[in-house]
Amino acid sequence: MYTLAAMSRSAGNEVPPALAAALDGSRLEAAAGLTVLLLTVDADGWPRLAMLSAGEVLATGARALRLALWPDSRTTTNLDRSDRATLAAVLDGAGWYLRCTASRQPDLALPGGRRLASFGLTVDETLEDQVPYAELTTGIGFRLLEPDRVLPAWREAVAAMRAAGEG
Repeated sequence: MYTLAAMSRSAGNEVPPALAAALDGSRLEAAAGLTVLLLTVDADGWPRLAMLSAGEVLATGARALRLALWPDSRTTTNLDRSDRATLAAVLDGAGWYLRCTASRQPDLALPGGRRLASFGLTVDETLEDQVPYAELTTGIGFRLLEPDRVLPAWREAVAAMRAAGEG
């Protein structure tokens, strides 16, 4: 009998290679449609979801990521209060969930006076959702309406995240 049961399986504690490549900041145009979901928990215990782009998440090592978030967002407030977060993405036919510990870093100063809240994430566990009878083809995706305006802002944020990680 063929079973349709599926569940997440542990895939270690590293960023999956395909996801690391998509989030390394070197090919922002190619990663422009990828949405990374960031799950946090608010002060009332409710799960909260933020949709992040490749201009807000940077893979910096096998177990390390950086986030650049709006300073006054609920997500920033949630991460300031709790050091737990889950990143989720669909890539290479599977769903990936990265359970992470977050630590606040100094804010990122960008050209034009913009500031972004910065967090370093360490991957504690990577889970993979994949079944033999189906392939995930997409997650939440998007199309940039003004890529000539958005991609330079992403490049600035990625450069600031890289520089912050070197300090």
